[in-house]
Amino acid sequence: MSSAQPGSSGPSRAFPVLGFLGGALSFVRIMRELDLSDIRREFLAPVRILVTGSDLPRAQWVADTLFGPLSAGSWSVAIAPLAQPALGDDQPDLVVLTAEPTQSAAELLKRVHPAARSDLAVLAIAFDTDWVPPAPENPEAPPHLATLSVRSDDADALTRLAPTLLLDLRPDLALTLGRRFPVFRAPVSERLIRETSRANAQFALLSSLPANLPLIGGAAGGLADLALLTKNQGILVYKLAGLYGRDLTDRLSLAIEITPVIGGAFFWRSLARTLLGLLPTVVGGIPKATVAYAGTSVVGEMARYYYRTGRRPPPALIARFQSEAIRLANALATRLRQL
Repeated sequence: MSSAQPGSSGPSRAFPVLGFLGGALSFVRIMRELDLSDIRREFLAPVRILVTGSDLPRAQWVADTLFGPLSAGSWSVAIAPLAQPALGDDQPDLVVLTAEPTQSAAELLKRVHPAARSDLAVLAIAFDTDWVPPAPENPEAPPHLATLSVRSDDADALTRLAPTLLLDLRPDLALTLGRRFPVFRAPVSERLIRETSRANAQFALLSSLPANLPLIGGAAGGLADLALLTKNQGILVYKLAGLYGRDLTDRLSLAIEITPVIGGAFFWRSLARTLLGLLPTVVGGIPKATVAYAGTSVVGEMARYYYRTGRRPPPALIARFQSEAIRLANALATRLRQL
């Protein structure tokens, strides 16, 4: 009977360490190989926001609350009376309108500016009133109008609700809004983590299909799974870094910086997926999707905490991330079984 000698690493200690290093090196390699120029352009894309209304002091308060106290002098945010454009010849990407309740989207757009496009994205905010939002003229068309009712000077409600509605109107502006304006970072990061987790779960489910092929099926599916899931997680971490103001041009430094925080999560996700890959497809497909969702969610939450606070998440918080990820993943697995 053998035992590890004092001072030796022993199998029970060496295996997690080697696994962590393997996951960390894999993450650094993936980040070095990715072409992230399109994502950088999304972060740095110009955005034009018009805050308007019949009550200019209130419009100023809304602009300061959502976009910062310097928004009045910002190149990207303008404040102007109704029907008086303040962005030159450029049409705004988003309009935040503080006004009385309006009956229709068409009337609302005319009040913003007589020459406004019909697809202009407008968030209309009413204060101190029960507002029933107008029904869309075409329910099948993309939403161009969102409405919100809040109490006067309720900054908490405004910062909690308005960013989500604006992102619903223009999801293509999520990265540039999140990088520029702090109130958008929580809802944008939440969407990024959930969307990437779902995408990885769907891919893990599909990648389990080749496992029934003789001899090479399991290996082919496992390699494709490992490469794409790790790539998607790397992109997620990169987006979270950019969201919280990191320098996007030095991706190698970003990878090295974040690896000690999430390297272990990459390793345990890979191990669980490998073990599940030994199961038959009909048994292993949904568990693999569950592991992919939970692993990606944990990686995203750990990265978000680190970039938001500058500190590694404590063990108790990691355990909470894991529990929440497993809960969401199990809910996804239940829906998949019902298909």
